Amino acid sequence: MAADPREPALALRFAVSIGAMTIERFVTCDGLSAEYEVDEYREGGQGGFVHRLPVRLKHTNVKLTRPIDADSGQIAAWFTATRLRPERHVATITAYDGNGRGVASWELSGAWPIKYTGPQLSAVATQVAIETIEIAHNGFETTVPA
Repeated sequence: MAADPREPALALRFAVSIGAMTIERFVTCDGLSAEYEVDEYREGGQGGFVHRLPVRLKHTNVKLTRPIDADSGQIAAWFTATRLRPERHVATITAYDGNGRGVASWELSGAWPIKYTGPQLSAVATQVAIETIEIAHNGFETTVPA
């Protein structure tokens, strides 16, 4: 029996690639959104209607969080290198279904890091040290496998 291609993605199954960097174990991805700015044009005459027209498309920054591990140096180096020579990359975020098949992808163009937050360290054994990288981008395209 063939798998249903409409099977929803699970929020906990996603991957992120940034340029040639293969960095795994991202645990959250926030800010993948776009919004049109709106201009209002009041109609003349009786003035009972306002036209709302799309003007500009704005994208929010994407915030990625992951536990500290051996790959953490790549993220910190990318952020640090931005001060001397900003490097923009294509970043791809892919959501997977329960069987590991890609359900949808978002390709962010011109991605570059604008904020890095290192871990809050604690001696409590139940806490995981996490880092966060926030990236700006020039927009994204969404693809859905056929």
